[in-house]
Amino acid sequence: ESGLVWSGDNLAMKIIAVITYVAVPVVCAAIVFTNYKRPVMGANDDLTGCFLSAAVVKFLAANDIRFENTEVVAAMVGGEEAGLRGTKAFMKAHAEEFKNEKDVETIFVAFDTIREHEFMSIYNKDMTGVVKNDDRVAQLLQNAAKNVGYDVPIKAIELGSTDAAAASQAGIPASAFTAMDPAPARYYHTRLDTEDNLDPKTLEIGLKVALETVFTFDEQGI
Repeated sequence: ESGLVWSGDNLAMKIIAVITYVAVPVVCAAIVFTNYKRPVMGANDDLTGCFLSAAVVKFLAANDIRFENTEVVAAMVGGEEAGLRGTKAFMKAHAEEFKNEKDVETIFVAFDTIREHEFMSIYNKDMTGVVKNDDRVAQLLQNAAKNVGYDVPIKAIELGSTDAAAASQAGIPASAFTAMDPAPARYYHTRLDTEDNLDPKTLEIGLKVALETVFTFDEQGI
């Protein structure tokens, strides 16, 4: 007689064993199909977010726009795919500073993978729905999108995370704006994510939303 036999009564160990049985084949397959000589360029995920962040501050500088009461910071961090390490490091260095300034309202807005405008979304729940983002920041983004002509739904991210999750975990009001086919798209984490696979129209919409978010926050806060 053959079969899987559990030893001991430790439920946690049994759960770990099941996870191991499931995970090992997946990890082995990932190793086999990984080619370290052909890196993923990440043009959409998430150099589009970096581009929009840089474009916002460039627009403000080029037009000599200086807000009296608002400072705009373009935080282009790395390591999002490795456990949100970049934003976690940024928050470790600055979150307490932000929170200690009681009379200064600070928010964090993440722009992640701006590629398909048909799938624009704003996330009030992050990290596969486990981390709660700030509803006020999500509403700010939604209002900004409406102001430039787009009705963008607020929802929970079904799978994965954005840098907004790390900000929320650090106690900073945050939300995220994305525009990616949740199928997922063929370029998602593959070598197809190249600069010739960008969508100018979606980038234009994303920039409009980002700029309007900045102006609306300066006028109204959250």
